[in-house]
Order: sequence, then structure tokens, then C-alpha cells
Amino acid sequence: MNIDQFFNFDYNWSDLIFLAAALVIVYVLLFFLRKIIHSLSFLGRLRSLAKRIIDAIFVFYEPLCVLILISVFVMIKPAFHGLLVGAIGILGFAHWRNYFHGRLFMTDKSLQSGRRIKITDHEGIIIRMGRLGIQVRSDDGLHYMPYHTLVTKGFVLSSGDKIGGYYHLNVSKDEEKMDVAIIEKLTNILISSPYVDGDHKPEITRSIISENIAEVKLLVKEENHLFDLMTLLEESGFQSRTTKTN
Repeated sequence: MNIDQFFNFDYNWSDLIFLAAALVIVYVLLFFLRKIIHSLSFLGRLRSLAKRIIDAIFVFYEPLCVLILISVFVMIKPAFHGLLVGAIGILGFAHWRNYFHGRLFMTDKSLQSGRRIKITDHEGIIIRMGRLGIQVRSDDGLHYMPYHTLVTKGFVLSSGDKIGGYYHLNVSKDEEKMDVAIIEKLTNILISSPYVDGDHKPEITRSIISENIAEVKLLVKEENHLFDLMTLLEESGFQSRTTKTN
């Protein structure tokens, strides 16, 4: 067998459908594995390493799947499908460019939801990192910024322990163990609070340092709302303090 025969695969639509189904199944398994790793508290420092590894896999798995499926699609009818993919690629070049730029930005942990960012004349807080761009909430409204804009125009991230209206809190309740019932109560208080930005769901996890502490990451609507939120928690029997942001 020569090299040409080795790469002469005879793909059909059934192969493409089977491959797509297999990739989706692997994606679902990775999704649940990621949730499990993020919820584990007994791994200590290994948890942080496992989170970084699974997050990196998630970032690159999706574009890898896209490239594999496109390759198989082209191989079914190379001439026709190749021209079709080429035409779609040309017409959607801006979107593909933003998509792959976004994958690269997602590997940079300094750029994430909750950070205050300045892009050209707009400054605000990142409330969502999508596949093609980011959403930034500023005083004059909500702005959508394609990733290519970040590449060509540049951006500035704020530094320091306090980053815009995004905060990390350590929350406890009379030295009680942070079990499911207490965390659910805390979640309900935060979600229904008028001070927490509803577009950015609070992240609540049990601390790896103590089972009596919950680590909370949240975005308040205005920076001066943090004190009001901490007062609200105190009235509900919770003690809270701000911690250093990453």
C-alpha cells in the first residue's frame, strides 16, 4: 500500500453523522466531568490543576470538532463540498476570525467575566464572553465587542483587589457547615437581591480551606451596592467579608 492509498478514505453521510454523534457524546461527558471537578472540595491543590486542564480541553475541543467535521464533509465529495466550504469560509470570514480569536482569549485567565475593561472610548465590566465577542456593561448601556476589535484596537484591564463591581466574598453562617440546604438559602438570597446583577449568576462553591465557608463570586449593579448586599446577608444570619480577586 502506498501513501496515496493510505489516505484514500471513502467517507459517506453515515460516517459524518456517526462521527458527529460520537463527538457530541464526548462533549457531554467532558461537560459533566468539568462540573464534577469544579464541585469537588477534597482534592486541595490538585483541584486547581484539574480545573485548568479540563478548562483548557474545553477551549480547544469545540474548534477541533469543527475542523474534523468539516474535513470529513469535504472528503465525501471533495470537489463540490470543497468549493462550498471555501465559499462559506470567504463569506463568513469575519465570524471565523472572531471565533478563533475568542478561543485564544479564553486561554487567558486575566480576561474573564467580571473584569473591568477599557476598549477605545468604552469602559465597563465584562458580563459575558461569547463565542464571537464580549458583552460589556458601562454607564451608558450594554456594548458588544467582537474579539477582532480587542486584537486591532487593544484593551486595558483594571488591576487591584477591587475590580469594578465584581467581588469575591467568603460567607459563613454561625460556624455551621455549608451543606446543600444552607447554600441553597444563600443562593436564593443573592438571586432575589436587588443589588446583584441578574445577567451574571453568582458562583457559589464550598471553600477548600473550611467546610464552614462558602466562596462567592458575584457582580453587583453598582460598586456602592456591595455594602448594602453585605448588610442584607447579615440580616439573614450570614457573615461575609471580601477577599482578594484573581
